[in-house]
Amino acid sequence: MPMSPSIENALHQFFSRHRQARLITAVVDTGVKKSAAPQTALEMVPYLNLRALDIAAGKALRTAWPKIAATGHWEHLEDLVEELDCSAFEICLEPFYPNWPDGLAQGDGQVVRLLQASAACLPAGSTALFYHVDSWPPLDLRTGQPLDLS
Repeated sequence: MPMSPSIENALHQFFSRHRQARLITAVVDTGVKKSAAPQTALEMVPYLNLRALDIAAGKALRTAWPKIAATGHWEHLEDLVEELDCSAFEICLEPFYPNWPDGLAQGDGQVVRLLQASAACLPAGSTALFYHVDSWPPLDLRTGQPLDLS
């Protein structure tokens, strides 16, 4: 499937603007399909939500990972970070997941490749993660593998 230049551009711009971020999260979530025409039924489609985060002074990410893994609650991260920027429900991923929620593996593969290309501009020491809302473990975009907690 050809990649949407607008999605590629949005990702590139977000990552480029936030090279100083210590953590960037890319989260697939669902929202109501935005449409110019009124519809009688609401259609849920996947969106990519991006967050650029800095680590609060005196805090360490490694302290949050075991708590998140044990509870499944990403909220444990919130005490450790300061949000620099957020792009919420602006990047529609419907072209990558045409039969949502079926075909996740194929859609994820395409989205991850785009994210990895954009994350290449980040300096060493920063972390970029991909995951679906309420899922664990996240994918480390540098390695393409689940996040290493060791």
